[in-house]
Amino acid sequence: MDNQAINKHNTMEKISFRELINSRFDDPDSGLAADEVAMHGCISGFPGLTYYKDTCELYDIHGDEIFELCQEYAEDMGWQSALDLFAGYSPSKSYVTTNDVFKNAMVWQAVEILAHDYCEREHQEMKEMIQKDAAGGDKHAKEILGEV
Repeated sequence: MDNQAINKHNTMEKISFRELINSRFDDPDSGLAADEVAMHGCISGFPGLTYYKDTCELYDIHGDEIFELCQEYAEDMGWQSALDLFAGYSPSKSYVTTNDVFKNAMVWQAVEILAHDYCEREHQEMKEMIQKDAAGGDKHAKEILGEV
């Protein structure tokens, strides 16, 4: 997975984890579909997210942002810490047994959070477009909204 991006000046620069993953969701050829991640989780296997080598590299580059994403999510769910995301995560009480397992789990969790956010945004954009079309008199849009 390319963890760098070419900016408008044609030089390489680090992009944020969010930008990196969202750009992969936007690219139909990336093999990373937000709806598939949201529905099945990263455990299903996606390019650049399957092997510890790849996920650990992502965490090493974007660890602060990944941890922050997971921390915000944990707090939104009523937990104290991103580490609470893994309490009881597996039938084994010792799920996070190594640093690599921790990094992998954090990357997967962050990608899944971003996938859900991405799908929610797409759903909202589609809903707004249909509402606009219905307001303009589009019969099919009105049917979708149940207004006919």
